Amino acid sequence: MKILPLIAFLTSLGSLAAATLESSLAKMNANSASFAGMTASIKRTQHTAIINDNANEAGKIAMKRSKGKVAVLIDFTEPEPKAFSYRDKRVEIYLPKINTLQIYDTGKFDTALTQGLLIGFGTSAKELSSNYEIKWIGDEKLGAHLELTPKLAATKEHIKKIEMWLDAGDGYPRQVKIHQPSNDYMLIQYADLKMSSSLTDEQVRVQAPKNAKKEYPLK
Repeated sequence: MKILPLIAFLTSLGSLAAATLESSLAKMNANSASFAGMTASIKRTQHTAIINDNANEAGKIAMKRSKGKVAVLIDFTEPEPKAFSYRDKRVEIYLPKINTLQIYDTGKFDTALTQGLLIGFGTSAKELSSNYEIKWIGDEKLGAHLELTPKLAATKEHIKKIEMWLDAGDGYPRQVKIHQPSNDYMLIQYADLKMSSSLTDEQVRVQAPKNAKKEYPLK
């Protein structure tokens, strides 16, 4: 093969990748302006590297954005019932089997938590690039595969990198893999994703009985 055609071929590949990354970020920008809420099925795998163990959970997620603030409720049904909610730098976890509501003030962990959990939903390309180095991995079956490396020291303490697969159609994540400095990782998979602008506050809040025992594990 002659050298000039080879250079032209390699250059065209680079242009194609850049254009695909640009189109993915353009969809994120469009979504960030219109995102008001969503519901989906969710699967979560927590991998612990030192013992090579996977803990799997599955359920439903609802997310609402209003006036720049985001609230999330995850109702896990497998392997056992558990509800998780986040809003206003506060996490609540309800464990129905022992009728206990655990309450956490996210404090200094808030940035890492929200960027890991909420990334791709209402996030603009500008916000993403200001917090992460963005690397294009490729166009795969799951969608556009991006690798995000944190820039902020506070985020680096908890997140080594994030892999995100954006759907080719709507530009929202279908899979997110959060790598931790310990080599543990959390894999989050979304299915049956539906946009919703009509979610109420009650639909993104843990519904614990009034007689539930309250615990504050970090206090």
